[in-house]
Amino acid sequence: MRKLQRRVFRLLLSVMVPAALLLTALLSWFFTNTPSNGGAAAENPGVAAIFVPVAVFVLTPVVGLSYSLSRRLTALLVKTLDDIESAEAYEELQPYTRRSREREAEIHARMLELSNRAHAVGAILENMREGLILIDTSGIVLMSNKGVAAIFGEIRQTNILHVNRDEKFRQTVRKCLAGENAELPLERGGRRYSAVFSPVSGGKLGAVILFLDMTERYEAERQRREFSANVSHELKTPLTSVLALSEMIENGMVKDGDVRAFAARISEQAGRLFRIIDDIIKLSEFDEGRGVRDKEAFDLYAAAEAAVAALRNDRVSVALTGTPMGISANRRMIDELLTNVIDNAIKYNRDGGSVSVELSKDGGFCKIAVRDTGIGIPEEAQSRVFERFYRVDPSRSKKTGGTGLGLSIVKHTAERHGGRVELCSSLGAGTTVTCWLPADS
Repeated sequence: MRKLQRRVFRLLLSVMVPAALLLTALLSWFFTNTPSNGGAAAENPGVAAIFVPVAVFVLTPVVGLSYSLSRRLTALLVKTLDDIESAEAYEELQPYTRRSREREAEIHARMLELSNRAHAVGAILENMREGLILIDTSGIVLMSNKGVAAIFGEIRQTNILHVNRDEKFRQTVRKCLAGENAELPLERGGRRYSAVFSPVSGGKLGAVILFLDMTERYEAERQRREFSANVSHELKTPLTSVLALSEMIENGMVKDGDVRAFAARISEQAGRLFRIIDDIIKLSEFDEGRGVRDKEAFDLYAAAEAAVAALRNDRVSVALTGTPMGISANRRMIDELLTNVIDNAIKYNRDGGSVSVELSKDGGFCKIAVRDTGIGIPEEAQSRVFERFYRVDPSRSKKTGGTGLGLSIVKHTAERHGGRVELCSSLGAGTTVTCWLPADS
């Protein structure tokens, strides 16, 4: 209302002040040209001398009158507009005011919807895992999200060419701003990304760059290649032995007294081949994402006790501590988990070493901790021991008859049951493998 009053006041002044000045000029001329009493012409002051006091005399009430009128006119205008808005004073305007209010409400609702959509899109872009950058035609970063900040840090209002000075990256940015779509592999901070460049309106409005984290995909591809190579090698080794030994027997190259020994070696290699194939089948079932079937309730302590009894030997002492605890799981899979973990602790131990198997409750989980006093695992190899066919010492694994799949099966079994596995090891001091499995509710 104050703003409207000021405008009305200025409008009145623009009309009344020129009129007042004109009146002042006429009065000044009149006084300077009026003869004095007695009819004789006298010395009259000039127009300028009379104009200033007359102007002050006339303009003062004009300004006051303009201010007063502006207040009254503003109040009248506001009241009239309120009357029109309520359509009480002017019934003939009701259809127009109703339509105006409906349009205003529609516009307000539309603006609110657009605002909500903008906030939603902004929240999605800001919190998406992939990095997203929007640049203008000169390469200045107009927008970047948290995904980009994790890769490059805060780069808003920075030229994208200064963010990554790799020449291939810079050339790809220029091509994108020229209107070409492009994709570029990128490695930063130990992770691998695929940068997808998309021009906006052919590059006339800038470009969008999307960074996809491909680290897990590259790692899975690497493991797949290694797995294929290892499967071929692991299957070929026992098959070669079986074939060579059987050919020697077939061609009469073995003495009658040695046939039993050769047959035992064939049986040993065939058993190794069977174990490898059996483990591969188990892992393929895990990969298919099948749920755990044939669950049953049983005592985990009793299962551990049976595994320890089956693996106990004179080279390494094995001790079991804990109390009975119920678990609902696939009995065969849990038996295999316990056997694999305890068997590894025995195989990779020193003569006269020890293995302790401790069972305890940890919240809603049954905790199985298997500690050994064995050779330990180098720190750089600890993150890979759960990979398929990975061996820290391949020559020792072949001596002990390991397939390189045991710990991988342990990890998948625990995860499939809703648990997890952790490994802690010091080279030359031993290893601890800890498994958590959900307790029976």
